[in-house]
Amino acid sequence: MPAETRRVGLDRATRSGWMLPAAAFVLIAGLSLGGALQIRAERDRQVGLETEVVADQVARRIQAAIDERFATVAHLAVDHHHAGHAESSEEVHRAQAQAFLDRLPGVQALNWIDASGRISVVVPHEGNQPALGQRIADHPDPDVRAALARARASGTPSRTPADIRFFQGGTGFAIYHPVSSAQGELVGFVNGVFRVHDLIEACLPERRLRERFRFSITETDGAVAHARGEGDAEAWAPVVDVSIPVLDRPWLLRIGPKPAYVAGMASRLPWLLALCGVGVAGWLASLLRSALVRQEALRRSEEQVRLLLDSTAEGIYGLDREGRCTFANPSGVALLGYARPEELLGAKMHERIHHSRPDGRSLPESECHILRALRDGTDAHVDSECFWRKDGSSIAVEYRAVPLRQDGRLAGAVVTFADVTARRRAEESQRRLTTILESTPDLVGICDAQGRSIYLNQPGRRLLGMGADEPLPEWFSDIHPHEETRRLIRGPIPTTREKGSWAGESVLLARDGSEIPVSQIMTAHRDESGAVAYFSTIVRDLRPWRAAEAERELLEAGFQQAQKMESLGVLAGGVAHDFNNLLVGVLGNASLALGELPEDSPLRARLSAIETSAERASELTQQLLTYAGRGQFQPKAVDLVALVREMVSLIEASISKRIHLDCDFPAEAPAISGDPTQLRQVAMNLITNAAEAIGEGHGTVSVRVGSGEIVPADQAGLLVGDECPPGAYAWLEVADDGAGMEEGTLGRIFDPFFTTKFSGRGLGLSAVRGIVSTHRGLLAVRTTPGAGTAFRVFLPVRDAAEELLSSPPPVARRSPRSPTPSGLRVLVVDDEPSVRRVAQAALARAGFAPDSAASGEAAIALIEQDPAAIDAVLLDLTMPGLGGLETFERLREIRPDLPIVLTSGYDDSRTGDRFQHAKRACFLQKPFQLDALIGALQQVLDA
Repeated sequence: MPAETRRVGLDRATRSGWMLPAAAFVLIAGLSLGGALQIRAERDRQVGLETEVVADQVARRIQAAIDERFATVAHLAVDHHHAGHAESSEEVHRAQAQAFLDRLPGVQALNWIDASGRISVVVPHEGNQPALGQRIADHPDPDVRAALARARASGTPSRTPADIRFFQGGTGFAIYHPVSSAQGELVGFVNGVFRVHDLIEACLPERRLRERFRFSITETDGAVAHARGEGDAEAWAPVVDVSIPVLDRPWLLRIGPKPAYVAGMASRLPWLLALCGVGVAGWLASLLRSALVRQEALRRSEEQVRLLLDSTAEGIYGLDREGRCTFANPSGVALLGYARPEELLGAKMHERIHHSRPDGRSLPESECHILRALRDGTDAHVDSECFWRKDGSSIAVEYRAVPLRQDGRLAGAVVTFADVTARRRAEESQRRLTTILESTPDLVGICDAQGRSIYLNQPGRRLLGMGADEPLPEWFSDIHPHEETRRLIRGPIPTTREKGSWAGESVLLARDGSEIPVSQIMTAHRDESGAVAYFSTIVRDLRPWRAAEAERELLEAGFQQAQKMESLGVLAGGVAHDFNNLLVGVLGNASLALGELPEDSPLRARLSAIETSAERASELTQQLLTYAGRGQFQPKAVDLVALVREMVSLIEASISKRIHLDCDFPAEAPAISGDPTQLRQVAMNLITNAAEAIGEGHGTVSVRVGSGEIVPADQAGLLVGDECPPGAYAWLEVADDGAGMEEGTLGRIFDPFFTTKFSGRGLGLSAVRGIVSTHRGLLAVRTTPGAGTAFRVFLPVRDAAEELLSSPPPVARRSPRSPTPSGLRVLVVDDEPSVRRVAQAALARAGFAPDSAASGEAAIALIEQDPAAIDAVLLDLTMPGLGGLETFERLREIRPDLPIVLTSGYDDSRTGDRFQHAKRACFLQKPFQLDALIGALQQVLDA
């Protein structure tokens, strides 16, 4: 066929090929437009129908609500009619009106208007007081006066327009229902006052109605009674009007959907239909052109595939649906031991090359992955099987079978395979080595003889902060700091070259610039000639080991310090206990002697001085316990800023003029719970020590108060308190720019009697430590030799402190009751004879009948004989043998209601904690006044 003829035929085919897409485009576009118009019409119909339904429902609700309220007014009018006269009508009105208000929203008032037109009763009274006593004839709105006149003239109810203004404020409408006596004489009017807005809103509780529709209610004259929605109601579309009868004049209810609701129902489907039509038309138009292009591309592709098959080193063959060979490339033919492809064409390849497993066992067709790809149409990839050659030998292969489809149907498969015998051996060896290297927790690295990086395992990358896929540094020395690299070059690396290995400690440089202490082993590996071919290294991070060592040393130091303070506390507690027992005898005998002397005796002054000295001795034991951190106090709210400011003003005059006090106090700080006297001692000791640390030269003492959370930097310097409960803390910081402290000095600053000053006693910081511990606080110290020291005391704010601080034990109080009747038998249980004697003497003088026991065992034996014979017990908590706690429990087992006063010479809040909630029991601290002892007994006896 001539070329011109072929070109003309092709042009005709091209033109005819474009006619169908053009026709389809026109048809689909027309259908899309028609569908869009139909959907728009259906949407409008649905909106209109929904508007009609909603209008009907709303109108019925409003009608029902108005009828119910008018019926209420009518009911009240009937009750007034039966009452018969004005006075009884007002009483009936008050009794009945209130009952209706609770269930009728939108009712402003239910009033009674007497025959003269004066409002004489308003219900409810609250909110309607301005209307009481008003005359309707004085109302400024003529519509109101006209409505009452119509009701009076016709004898039937009448209402006002919906927008009148009430006497009590606000707008709405009112109805007037005339009431006549049995003789037909006008008695008055029941007056219902309604707020239109509240009435309509009560009828429309659904949020959906308010969001979707707008409403308006107008009178017959066009006055708007209520409106919800934007825009002019006359312009709403679509709109439904419903007439609602309201006595003699109806309301017009107009309802229309909101524009946003109508817009929300708009659908994009018409545009999508049109867009789809254009897309389909374009797709159809491209079909013919694509077919011509594919025909030429197919011819070229077949030629390229043939060239590719002939040139590739992998074996490739094709299969039809029955598993017969359709082609084989030269590499595949050679790998299988054949001379020409024709020897394989048409042969069933499974029976020819894939009939058995590597161990010689038969491989059924059902288990062959290649044939499974033919059956199921899925790719198959196997990296560990064998094919059988023409001579009967086998080769290890990795193969992939890919199904071929033609017109969507499975037509065959293509199999590619390669001889992987040598590669498998190398990969297995490499895999084993890599598994070992990657599983070790240590860094393993390899570099060549010149130091160029070759390999770094993943644990090593993580140690250095490198990403898993991040390129290695060019030189392996880059993982060391510069100075460390120079050291390695001078010593360890030459040693490794000479001796074959080196082991020691080194330093690595992480990606973030930090240095990592490590232990390192380097090994030199040589080639056949004996020259170093490469180096390997194994590195272990020493930080966990050193951190463990540091933590162990810290724990040991903390344990030793805790043991030291515990020993000191036990010693102080024992001394305080024994001393307080002695003071009981001193105070008690002095008080007894004072009670026996006449008022004008010259000995009274001396005995009073003995009492005062004994009390001061008791305070000394308390201070001794404070040094050991075992003191007790009654927590109070303390303004830390005011307290510190007060102490600064007192101390400022006593320190050297060469020292400047730099104070930084906030306007206010959260209150803390504590003992103001002890906290003043903390501030005074810290400020005084800071001033003395500066010495005779010039310097600055910084005093700051603040609040907030504890940050890690503060936790690092904690020397008092090993736990940081969450919550807010107020803090006091005292810093100086003096000489600072060495580490050895810092470790001993809280030891009692340790001092670096010639005239010091070494008790100031010990007291600070004890007071801070007692307040459940924390104390951090930062110091630099030659640069100064900063002490920061953290105290829980008041809410947290009240939870952390131990609750004080029950304290004996002087009872206001009348004197105790004589003859009550009180058992004094104490191992100290002097305490027993003084207590018995005091009890006897107060009218009790005292008895005594020197141990818990003796007291239990005495009470077991006759539990009812003892009326109360004075029990010491610290006795040899059966202790006070055990004695208390045994006594309560024998007689649960036995009144018991517990005493102890230990000044520790924990001593009495377990008796806080015990019935008929209280705690009395030694030494005690005899009046306090009598008051404690009266307290437990009265409980």
